[in-house]
Formats: sequence, C-alpha cells, structure tokens
Amino acid sequence: MAHPSDACSDPRHTAVVQLPNGSGVLVAPRLVLTAAHCLSHASATTVRACDGRVWGPSVGATARVHPAFHLPLDDDGRIAADTVDALGPDLALLDLDDDLTVDGVTVRPLALHALPLRAGDAVHLVGYGDARAGSSLGHTRRIAHGHITAVWPSGWCSVEARDGFTMTVGDSGGPLLVEVGGEARVAAVASVFVEGVWSLFCAVAGQRAWLDAAVDEAWTQARRTSRRRTTSR
Repeated sequence: MAHPSDACSDPRHTAVVQLPNGSGVLVAPRLVLTAAHCLSHASATTVRACDGRVWGPSVGATARVHPAFHLPLDDDGRIAADTVDALGPDLALLDLDDDLTVDGVTVRPLALHALPLRAGDAVHLVGYGDARAGSSLGHTRRIAHGHITAVWPSGWCSVEARDGFTMTVGDSGGPLLVEVGGEARVAAVASVFVEGVWSLFCAVAGQRAWLDAAVDEAWTQARRTSRRRTTSR
C-alpha cells in the first residue's frame, strides 16, 4: 500500500474516496455518491479510500446514474452561466462489490445534508484534485474552505474557495461538506466550471427521494449481512 503525505487527515474524510477519473464519498455501506460525468459512460469502475496514512484496497463498483442527468459541456469542459437552470442532476451512485476498508478497518459513511444550501453558507470541498499535476487526479486528499456564492432554483450552487484554491478534474465528484453539530454532512457534489469563473456543484437536497431510497436499501442490506455473520458464528 502507498503511504501518501496527506494534507487532509481528518478521520471523517476517510469516507471521501478516489475513482479512476475523480472523487466520491461513501454515504452508506457499500454505496458511494459521485458525479455522473466522472464515469465517462462506464457502467463499472473501482473505488479506494485513504485514512491519511495508507491506502485501502480497490473495490469494484457498478454505477447507477441519475435518470435525469443532463450536462452539455463545451470543448473546454465548461457550461454557460445562462444554461445552469436547464441542467439535469450530475449525480451517480456506485454499488460496491465489498466493504470499503483501510488498514483492515471498515470506512464510516457520511450522512447526507437534509437542508437546502443558501448563499453565504460555509462549506468545505474535499477531493483528490492536484493543480500541480496539470489539473489531473492527485494521490493525496486535500480540503478547501469557502462559502456558497449563488444558488439556482434547479438545485445547483457555486462556491468561492479561500486561499487561492482551484478545483481541478480530480476533485470532480468529491463532496461539498457542511458542519452540523460537529458532524460533516454531504451537501453537494463537485461538478464543472461555469465559464471558467465558478466551481459548480450539484446539491443533494433536491434529489433526496432518489438518494434516500438507495441509502435506506444499503443500510438494510448491511444489517442483514451483519445478522447473518453473527448467526454463523
């Protein structure tokens, strides 16, 4: 296993995972939330996690793209600001083939945020982007602090990060987190750039019916598996 020099070693962020083409976040046992465009139309991918010291093993995953996904990009991978309200949710769920672990310990999921985002809300972006690598996927997890600058009726939002942080391709699919009672919760997923000015995120609040059904199913299956393991002992 590799030993990354991780600038984001908060144990809660172990749930933020790396995909071959971006980032994602574990939101229930064996269930990862990411951006649909990170899958490049693939129905299967792999996922791995890091606790700030070591990488866990890669786990295979099958994708479920949001049925209303629609993200028309220009040649530079951006969209025009006046088309944001016409976008469909850039969300996908990954059903993992096995538990996600690091150093033998099962990774703890992060809960979804229940409330809509508002302009001015403090947020944290966590992902595996690396500006030094030419806007590609990095090998260490990183975090940026910022705030919501705009919210669209369609459920999208833009974020301004502090300290000159620039979102890159590797951050796509990573979670936008809010702090609620000392807990980090997933409020949105990193998506694309708007005319090279903002980083655009797809909020989860407006998609909770689709997301909650999958999350509830994953937790139910996890409890069944736990009971079977206990009975077999």
